[in-house]
Amino acid sequence: MTYPEWKQAMVDGDMKNVKQKYACEDVKDKWMSKASKEYKVEDLGSYIIDRTEYVVDGHNVVFDPSNDERNIANVLGKTFGGTVQLVPRVLNPQGIKTPDYIFKNEKYDLKTVTGLSKNVLYNALKGKRIKQKISFLIYHRILWILKI
Repeated sequence: MTYPEWKQAMVDGDMKNVKQKYACEDVKDKWMSKASKEYKVEDLGSYIIDRTEYVVDGHNVVFDPSNDERNIANVLGKTFGGTVQLVPRVLNPQGIKTPDYIFKNEKYDLKTVTGLSKNVLYNALKGKRIKQKISFLIYHRILWILKI
């Protein structure tokens, strides 16, 4: 992403070129049209991957969402309604990837970016789970919801 593209998206709020060039979809408006006032944030005690259930035990599988993860889960719920599930992390066996959230039957990772460089989004997403069909919530003063 070039600086002019970043400025157009981040400062001017125009995501059109970003969506076309980077094959992502901003689903905020679609979600807003179906939003309800009812919501809940749910802490999952286990997570199933490839027919194996990983249960939180405090050692191999832990449930330790960050403050940003919990706050954004509440923002998603309050804004769009529905259930936001916070997912535990699998530490052992190593290499098991889990999303931060399950929301509207989709898996999401939260990426909190703090920089202002022209490559801030690229750096946040490079080498991440695009092959696994996990979408990203990107938080940088405003919340972007990118479904990849």
